[in-house]
Amino acid sequence: MTISVGAVTLSDDLIWENEFEDASIGQGVNTTILGNIVINTNPLSGGRTVQLTARNTGGAIYGFFTRLQIQNLKTYEANGTEVLFTYGTQSFNVVVKAGGISVKPLLPKVGQGYSDYYTGTVILLETGA
Repeated sequence: MTISVGAVTLSDDLIWENEFEDASIGQGVNTTILGNIVINTNPLSGGRTVQLTARNTGGAIYGFFTRLQIQNLKTYEANGTEVLFTYGTQSFNVVVKAGGISVKPLLPKVGQGYSDYYTGTVILLETGA
């Protein structure tokens, strides 16, 4: 499965923690004069959050980020760059949430290299464009 944010291809083992938590439709509920309920339903465009997580749980690693990937995502975050997010067969436009990158080195050391692994969370916001 392909997971990418803009030009940054990520580990295909990342977990989309909240994939089914955000509503994909908006609903308005009104009551008529006679007491009948009328429900208006419309698809939502944008506003969904995407929480990608890499974990080290009990010695098992579920996904990872590299230092280079995090640096590239931090550039998107700093510039507010809208990019295409791809998760398997799904694709939509996102921005990296301000303050939405929270990662730690898998093996902390002085002078982390570009290919060193990190675990943690990256949060994206769907733009609806």
